[in-house]
Amino acid sequence: KEEAARRLGEIVKVDRLKNDFLSVAQHQLRTPLSGVKWALETVKTDTTLTSDTISLIDAGLERVKDSISIINNMLKTVEGENGTLTIVKEPTDIVGIVQTLIAELNFIALKKNSKVIFTSPSSLMIFADRNKLKAALNNVIDNSIKYSPNSTINVSIEENEGNVSVIVKDNGIGIAPDDVPFVFERLHR
Repeated sequence: KEEAARRLGEIVKVDRLKNDFLSVAQHQLRTPLSGVKWALETVKTDTTLTSDTISLIDAGLERVKDSISIINNMLKTVEGENGTLTIVKEPTDIVGIVQTLIAELNFIALKKNSKVIFTSPSSLMIFADRNKLKAALNNVIDNSIKYSPNSTINVSIEENEGNVSVIVKDNGIGIAPDDVPFVFERLHR
């Protein structure tokens, strides 16, 4: 009876991990795929391919590449022996990452009638997992733009005594005080 209960507990745990993975995959793909959708819809309405349209197509393709990278990383994590997240640190220009994200998310800002102002040094190298850092910053900046229509979003990078801060300020709805304890819980909205 104890062995059956232990096995059932393991099965429930594996099922929870599988469901968490599927939820995270769905959540992570929403933004990149909406970028592709928007780019393709724009191409559909134009009668000729302009340089702007080509830029939109390129941005859409970049989002697809990001999606594939995210999926591959999540699959590696789930398939890992102990299911832990692997961090691969390498020299990374955090300014370049944020500049790229802001450019890729510009279609949302335009749609929301918002403007993103970015203040930073010209370059700042850190030692980090580029893909995971990009995914985390994408979520923060994307949410800031989505929930701050008709406004200005300020993104800045500051270095202070060996620490680097990415600061995102917006005029969005914010986080309800009752939800603050759950900010770092997976998929809590």
